[in-house]
Order: sequence, then C-alpha cells, then structure tokens
Amino acid sequence: MKKIVVGLLLVGAALVSMSSLIFHNRTSNETFTSQKTVKKLIIEDRNMPIEIVGASGNQTKISYQKSRDIKYKIKQKGDTLNVERQGKRWFNFSIFNFGVSNAKVMVEVPRARLKDLDVETSNGKLTVENLTLDNLDLESNNSKMQLTGLDVKTIDAETSNGNIQLDRLSFDEGSFDTSNGKLDLNNLEFKEGEFETSNGAIRLNHLQGTKSIYLKTSNAKVNGTIVGERADFATVSKTSNASNNLTNQSDGSKDLEVKTSNGDIAIDFIR
Repeated sequence: MKKIVVGLLLVGAALVSMSSLIFHNRTSNETFTSQKTVKKLIIEDRNMPIEIVGASGNQTKISYQKSRDIKYKIKQKGDTLNVERQGKRWFNFSIFNFGVSNAKVMVEVPRARLKDLDVETSNGKLTVENLTLDNLDLESNNSKMQLTGLDVKTIDAETSNGNIQLDRLSFDEGSFDTSNGKLDLNNLEFKEGEFETSNGAIRLNHLQGTKSIYLKTSNAKVNGTIVGERADFATVSKTSNASNNLTNQSDGSKDLEVKTSNGDIAIDFIR
C-alpha cells in the first residue's frame, strides 16, 4: 500500500512539474521591423520552420514567437541584419511544441533590395519565395526545403533527410544536395546546375540548362523532361539493374550527366 501511495505522489509531482513547465513556456507574438535597408540577411536557427518571402515596401519585417525557451537576438549593423536563436537547454520542451504548435519565423523582405541571404537551421521546414538575389546560401538538416519564384546568380542549398522542391527558379550557378529525400525540379532555367541526393527519386519538369546539367541519386529513378534536342547534349548516363533511355555521346554544346543505381533513367527532350 505504501508503494502505491508513493507511486501516486511521484506521478502527481511529475504532472505538477510538467504543468508548471508548460505554463511558464507560454508564448507571445513578437515583431521586428528594420529602420534601414537590408541588403544582407543572416539567420541562425533550429527546431523551427522558417518562411522567407519577398514583399512590397522598403522595410524588412520579422514575426516570431517568444517564450522562455525560444528567444532571438536580432541586430542590424549597416545594411546587414542578423537573426540568431539564443541559448541552449539540456532539455528543451519547445522541441515537443508544448504551447508553440503553430510557431514559426516569418520574414518579409523587399523583393529586389535584398542581395545576399544566408540561412543555417535544422529540424524545421525552410521556405524561400519571390526574391531576386545575388547569392543564396542555405544549410539545414533533417528538414525539407522549398524554393519558389527566385531569380538568383548563385545558389548553394544543402539539407539531409528531407525533400528539396524547386519551382520557377532562374540562376547562373546552382548546387542542390540532400540525402534520403527526393528532388522535385519544376520549370528551372540556369547555366550550370548540380542536383544530388541518395535513396530518393529525381523528378524533372521543363529543366532548361544552357551549359551543364548534373543529376545523381541512388536506389531511385530519374525521370522527366529537359528542354532542348537530344543532340545538343554531350551525355554520360549510368544506372544498374534498371532501364536507361539515354545513350552516351561525346558531341554536344551542353553537358548532361545522369547517374543512379537500382532505378530507371527515363528522360524526354522537349522544345
């Protein structure tokens, strides 16, 4: 009987402690608005979805939730704005979304004023859309990336254990890398593009590369459409234990390299 009573007391104490943690971790909605033009934006975060969109106007606006476990340091120096998540705890209840189930960081920037965007995060979906940039550098892990409606000179996007979805992008040079996730490539125009994953399919729709296209995965198929004539491309293609509708050829004004294993290669050329 004493053991039962002690057990009930321990359970009760744990529930009270948990309730107290949840109560004290209540969130408030916060907003930062820049007073000066932002040309370079640097974000360092974790365990939080981030959405960055191009908007009208002249000011950069950042909306986020603040709690005992979620705090940000936002500082502007000249035309550079830094957003950094603060502090680390041995056990962070915000990971389990107690009281912050809808939390995210929302960034609205003037579409054509921002020149450089650098984001480092983890464990949260990263979305970037409707921007014109010189440089875009994205690094994440265990999360999905979704890039839409971008006009960029140079892109370097890397994640792991998550899909990368690209829609309506224009760039000079782009490198996109993930693992254990698929690549969805829709309506892309570029000079040089490298797209690499593992254990995930690569699906292309209206891929237009004017200099070189590199596609690589493993244990998955590569299929879709590329703009141009088959004869335009000096082609290197390879798979194993599957079919391949591409033939290797050394002639062509553009380079095309497609590699996978245990998956089909099925690419059509369109005008």
